[in-house]
Amino acid sequence: MAGFGEATKRNDGDGTERGGFGATGQALRPVSPYLTAAEAALYLRTTVQGVYSLVKRGRVRPMPGSGRLLFTREALDACLRRRIK
Repeated sequence: MAGFGEATKRNDGDGTERGGFGATGQALRPVSPYLTAAEAALYLRTTVQGVYSLVKRGRVRPMPGSGRLLFTREALDACLRRRIK
């Protein structure tokens, strides 16, 4: 696993692996199945404080035992579905 600032490898679909640098020249990071509070705020179109409020009210549940507020997209989608009803 590449650390921050290191290049990762990506497969361009033709079977060849290429160095993982994006259009800006920064190294691409591996995609995590978990979102941070800031990423969850963008996903839910709210603020980070709004995410904290949703957690406090029990509307969205972070991953247990992580020591940080990490969320799965499934948990955030469930929160959005409940918000629509």
